[in-house]
Amino acid sequence: MIAILALSACNLTPRVDYDALQYHEANALTSNRILLLNILRSKDNAPLHFAQLSLLHGQVSEQGGLAVSQPYGGNPRSTSLPRALLLPSGSVSDAVNFDLGTLDTQDFTKGVTTPIAPPMLKYFLDSGMDSRLVLMLLVSSVRLPGNQEAIAAFPRSEAYVCYPDGVPDSGTLPRRYELRALTDPRTNCFHPTREFLAYLDVMNALRRVYAVSYRPFTPVGAPFLPTPKESMQDFAALGSGKLNIRPAAGGRIQLGLPPAENEVVLCEETSAGTTGQAKPGSAPTSAHAADSPCGQARKFVINTGGNEGAATASAPEFTLRSTLGIFSFLGQVLGSQELRSSPGNDVCLRLEEPATHRPDCNTGQVLFHLTHNQANALFGVEYEGEYWGVPKAAPCTNESGFCDHTLETLSMLALLLNLNSSARDLPSTPAVQIVP
Repeated sequence: MIAILALSACNLTPRVDYDALQYHEANALTSNRILLLNILRSKDNAPLHFAQLSLLHGQVSEQGGLAVSQPYGGNPRSTSLPRALLLPSGSVSDAVNFDLGTLDTQDFTKGVTTPIAPPMLKYFLDSGMDSRLVLMLLVSSVRLPGNQEAIAAFPRSEAYVCYPDGVPDSGTLPRRYELRALTDPRTNCFHPTREFLAYLDVMNALRRVYAVSYRPFTPVGAPFLPTPKESMQDFAALGSGKLNIRPAAGGRIQLGLPPAENEVVLCEETSAGTTGQAKPGSAPTSAHAADSPCGQARKFVINTGGNEGAATASAPEFTLRSTLGIFSFLGQVLGSQELRSSPGNDVCLRLEEPATHRPDCNTGQVLFHLTHNQANALFGVEYEGEYWGVPKAAPCTNESGFCDHTLETLSMLALLLNLNSSARDLPSTPAVQIVP
């Protein structure tokens, strides 16, 4: 007689926990490598393709059994005695499948080519990141008051900048400038400067920049003196949400349209290290400086595509990049720095030095940094027969020490891409059946 004495599954909870963490790390590593690969493609102006490791299916099973054979009766013709047998058995299986969903869809492409929304700029500035890092990545150009053209922030720009009033002093913005094509003659051009370097000069002339969210007030009509009885009835008839009211000079009242949503402006910290105070010799930002969200400090207008010509006599204008523009910017920087570096050396973009210098990637403030040394890399990819890796984390410990912002840059890119990805773009499992 053969009897099966035991057959049961073991407790798989520790194994499931381990595999879940391993799958999570695999997903994070894959996403980071896809980001890095697209930055390298941008270096060569190659097409960018985005995908996301959306699902990891793991099937883990463990089985064990024990079979016992006990002889029963006798066989007179047998030359050997029957024997009892004990047959243990066991098996373990672990199968993994994954779904890689492409993000090359119409909605995703439209999202990553649209300028970044100002609230995201405010979020990054409010998160404690270096304002130079945020502006370098998210701002594509700056147009200063009294000038028609913007100075673009792309290393491969085919233009240079002339300063009719002379080169601005260190820490100050130029009053006038002219943009010319590289093929134009340089006659009557004082101190010609490549456009990207001129943009870096503007960024280095700024103090800390912070974002302010406010509800703008649009006046309707002229201020007036209200009469108690009639005015109260008229105000009550307006109802809530139709018009805003604020006091004006001489006891008058000013009516204004309610804003559709909050607006975001950028303000520059003053020389005294405080906000909202006027600099010596500076003019107010508007006729109603007290009503400005920046107070008496310098204000920067954010161009979102619908307020062309917003740069006034006192407010410079920043134009925001698209998410795809950040990839293009980083790729162009890597390409230009690679030409200045010795073969096999690290390439990087620093915050405090011009891009014309040979990059030193191990001191100071580094915005983005790639290495060819696989032993010093946190992760990397093979591209065009060469290894490109992201160095191990080097967060800021003090102002004068070495600080590598590469992981911060990648985290910003990942967040901006996630804002434009939709669940319907990714494959999903319609049903899951678990059999004990």
